[in-house]
Amino acid sequence: MHLPSITAAYLGILALLYLVLGLQVSRLRRGNKVLFGDGGNIKLRSAIRAHANFVEYVPIIVLMVALLEISGMPAMRVHLLMGALLVARLLHPLGMYVGAANPAVSNLPGRHSAHFAGHARRSFTAAMAIPARRHLTSMHDKSL
Repeated sequence: MHLPSITAAYLGILALLYLVLGLQVSRLRRGNKVLFGDGGNIKLRSAIRAHANFVEYVPIIVLMVALLEISGMPAMRVHLLMGALLVARLLHPLGMYVGAANPAVSNLPGRHSAHFAGHARRSFTAAMAIPARRHLTSMHDKSL
C-alpha cells in the first residue's frame, strides 16, 4: 500500500489556511463584540461563510484524493487535483471578502467561482475515471 504523501503535504498547507480562516473569524468576533451569529456585520458573515465553506468541502475532497493516491493514481494527477483545490481554497475567501467590502461586485466572485468550480469538477471526474478504467481492466485480465 502506497501512503498518500503528496496529499499529506498539501493537507499541511490547507491546515494552515484553515487556521488563518478561523483566526480571522475570532478576530472579527472580538472586534465587533459578537459571541454568536454574525451580529448583522457583513464582514463577519463573510468570514464565517468562508471558514464554514472550507470545513464543508475540503475534508471530503482531500479524503477522495488520498484514496486515489493510495490506489496508484500518477503523482502528476494528484498534484493537479490538490493544486487546484489549494488555489480554489485560496481564492474563495478573497472573493468572499471583496464581495463584503464592495456589494457592487459581490456577485462577480460568485460567477468566477462557479466557472472555476465547473472546470475543476470536470477535471476531477476525468482524473478519477482514467485510473478506474485501467484498474478495472487489469482486474478483468487477472480473472482470465
